[in-house]
Amino acid sequence: MTATTTTTLTSTATTINQGTGITLTAKVTSKTAGTLSGTVSVYSGTTLLFTGTLNNGSVSQYTTAVPAGSDSLTAVYSGNSTFTASTSAAVPVLVIAPDFNLSSASTNLTVAAGQSGTTVITLTPVGGYSDTVSFSCGSLPANMSCSFAPPALNFYPGTGATTAAQSTTLTITAAPVNANLAYPSGHNPSRRQVTWAALFFAFPVMFLWRGRRGKAVRMFRLTALLFASISCFAVMSGCGSGQTSNYPATYNISVLCSDGTPVSHTFAITVTIAE
Repeated sequence: MTATTTTTLTSTATTINQGTGITLTAKVTSKTAGTLSGTVSVYSGTTLLFTGTLNNGSVSQYTTAVPAGSDSLTAVYSGNSTFTASTSAAVPVLVIAPDFNLSSASTNLTVAAGQSGTTVITLTPVGGYSDTVSFSCGSLPANMSCSFAPPALNFYPGTGATTAAQSTTLTITAAPVNANLAYPSGHNPSRRQVTWAALFFAFPVMFLWRGRRGKAVRMFRLTALLFASISCFAVMSGCGSGQTSNYPATYNISVLCSDGTPVSHTFAITVTIAE
């Protein structure tokens, strides 16, 4: 008849960065006297991490093979002809993959036309992250531009503490209101106005045409010039420039933070451009 056993598993840490090793120790005990022999296998879920041979009832091994994420580790004793197999209680271990968290001082900006607005973006490395993160804006409307100062943050060891947060300033610049030639608001020259203006200047032209040919031609040119200038005033109430604008307007702008690997994050910022 075989004797029952109890297997326990301990870890030197319950939270580690990915790639950081831990020492796992499995112990097998029994209330029945005898020599415990056989092997112990340690698993993360259903993934085998290692198998070791019992030495004085225990197996201890250093490993960096624990995968990223929330792991549930167990030790399974194989048993032998004298002792039964047994499985330890699960030991939770959190393995943090290299990454970074980000936050923004504001995700809503109101920018006056022709002016700029800023917000500060902060990156905090986790899991021993050590790389360079670059910043860019997604598709922007034609009346907007963006820039970052600095344009990248370096978390390489030796050039900046990998556990320290770093920040960049995002600047959004809105184009000024466009000035275009236009009729003053509410004023549109009617066909009757144009007709009367043409008739008004037609009379002196007809009169001068009776004179000498050369003098008539010169006068005709002068009259045409006057016609163009005065018509602009009479018909359009002045050749002024009206202003047209697409403001105010609100846009959702995406900001990409990437190191050129799958470790990247995108967040949205709402920008309202006011006149």
